[in-house]
Amino acid sequence: MWAERTRAQLEDERVMAYLAYADNRVDGGRYEELLPGLRALAASHPFDERLTARLMTVLERCGRQAEALHLYERVRTQLAEQLGVDPGPELRRRHLELLSSAPVPAPPWSSCRASCRASCRASCRWPPHGFPGQGP
Repeated sequence: MWAERTRAQLEDERVMAYLAYADNRVDGGRYEELLPGLRALAASHPFDERLTARLMTVLERCGRQAEALHLYERVRTQLAEQLGVDPGPELRRRHLELLSSAPVPAPPWSSCRASCRASCRASCRWPPHGFPGQGP
């Protein structure tokens, strides 16, 4: 019992430390290097709305506003279906900010780190599959 409580407390402290690190990187304009780690941490803590809000911010700053909005919808659905609750105020506020802002242009490839470039290229294949008018 004590070990489980201690482990949960240490994990929460680790998440809080990573959020402080992420905020520092975002404020310094170095958001692209956060994407892989933040995705992994958010995936391992699917109901932690603080992580989801930070990931939405990083996605927006990488020029992926649509992906950030899709993430919100996915988490909102999970919260409703699995816990029977709506997103909290911080996550709802971040969602509204994304809806009311103009899309942020993607950073130029030269300023993007290798991990972000690989991730961006993997998700932005051209031409898209099933594109109307595209031949067989």
